[in-house]
Amino acid sequence: MNWFGAYLLLGLFGYCLFYVFVARKRIREHRERQTDREPRAGDRQQGAIRILLGILNHLVGALLLLAIWPWLAWMEARARLGGTEGEPEEWSEFEVLDLFLLDELTLAEIELRELVDDPLGAAPKLPFGHLYPNWAEFRQLHGDSGTYRRFSGQYVGEWDIAWRYEGYVLLKKDGTRPYILTHRAFLGRNQ
Repeated sequence: MNWFGAYLLLGLFGYCLFYVFVARKRIREHRERQTDREPRAGDRQQGAIRILLGILNHLVGALLLLAIWPWLAWMEARARLGGTEGEPEEWSEFEVLDLFLLDELTLAEIELRELVDDPLGAAPKLPFGHLYPNWAEFRQLHGDSGTYRRFSGQYVGEWDIAWRYEGYVLLKKDGTRPYILTHRAFLGRNQ
């Protein structure tokens, strides 16, 4: 069982425990009230109905919370682990503008610049490390058919959320600008 399943089970146990204690407290309070006054005809039946309705109210509340809990926990986990709200859905929305362009580089300079040297040996000693297959595919697809430039720029996506993009772009003669990202950072809401 993963940590998320354990988290949900712990929440379920906590809710059940809470409602058991609340129900016991209500039953105890009801018994104390019954001993303080003289019993009348029909009181016993009315008291039992009140106790059952109180327990039923708590059970319905617990069931509603338990039905919503996994969805809320999943949304929270997704927000914390799987990305940030407002993240652009498609990479194609971002466009490398002229003002983002920095220095001009050759393929050899890019590979030398992005060569990973991990002292622990966890990443392969290749350009871009574990992302080397993406770079190799990009290089094979586009080759040396234009000028490579490094870029860095800010992009404002949906809901005015700002992102910083960095990477390398190939300026082709036909005007297209395929790019590969090396860094993307969430900057916050654009003010």
